[in-house]
Parts: sequence; structure tokens; C-alpha cells
Amino acid sequence: MRVQFEFTLEDMIDATKRFLAHSKVVRSWRSKELIWSAILCWGLVFLVFLKAPLKGAVFGFFAAVIATIVYPSLHKRMVDKRLGKFFKEKFGDKNSFICEVELTPTGYSTKAMNSQGTYKWESVEEIVTSEDAVSIFAREGGGVIVRSRAFTSPAQQQEFFELANKYFEAARAGKAAE
Repeated sequence: MRVQFEFTLEDMIDATKRFLAHSKVVRSWRSKELIWSAILCWGLVFLVFLKAPLKGAVFGFFAAVIATIVYPSLHKRMVDKRLGKFFKEKFGDKNSFICEVELTPTGYSTKAMNSQGTYKWESVEEIVTSEDAVSIFAREGGGVIVRSRAFTSPAQQQEFFELANKYFEAARAGKAAE
């Protein structure tokens, strides 16, 4: 099964964030950054109230809680901004690209932006369907986010997902049998 769709820089930012969110390493970085920002806020507030350590500890605790609440949205905005600048640097004013994805029994292939790749189902970790995409997450090559606009209907999107999952499960079963 082969599908084709147009994607934008915003789609590239979204796809990159999805791949990053799927990474255990990146999730651990974010957790550590969240904890360190809370500790840093607590410490700074505590230092301001050094002459009244109990007051500093209490206000520091509330500052740490606020930092923990605010950090995710600040981090999201920072990542969006940095990725936007990065892709703008790489692609300039061009904001429309074509992606072609084909599923075969041995793997999936992608073709976009003057490059193409073929990936075996054995390298796939997970296939996820959502309202806006079918996402194939792989250890090698990262994977691919196939946008819903690649499909003529939700039924075709479901068919694509089921076929990808069928090939993926067959590869996993073959690997387990070896």
C-alpha cells in the first residue's frame, strides 16, 4: 500500500517532538531538567531569605512547586521555537514538501525531500494510530508520521494502520520463532 501527502515545517516540528517524546532518553532528560529547575528555584528563594531559613524553606517550596507547574509549557515553547529556527535555517522559505510512504511485507519505505529510505519491520518498536496520523516508531531511521491527509477516508487510514500492524506483528513472530 502506498500513500502520499504534503507536509509543512509545522508538521516537521510536530513529528520531531513526537519522536523525541517517544524516546526514553529524552523523557529522562526532561524529568531531570524539571527536577533541577525546581531545586534551583527552591535554592534561589532560600538564599534570598537566608536570614530567616524557615521562611526561605517555605517560600522556596512554593517557588519549586510553581517552577514544576510552569516548566512544561516553557519547555514546549522553547522546543517549538528552537526547532522552528532550525528547520527555517535548513529549508529557508520553503514550507511545502511531499512525502511518500509504502508498506511492503518486508518493511516500509519513505521518499521525501530528495532522499529515500527502506526500513525493515524488525526495526519497528511501535505503531500508533491517532486522529491525525499513523505513527511508526523505529529504532533505526526514527520512523515516519503519516498524516491523515494522506488518506482519502478514515477507513483507508485504518486499513493502512492494520496492514502496517499485520506486517509488524508477522516480523515480530518470525523473530521470536528464530
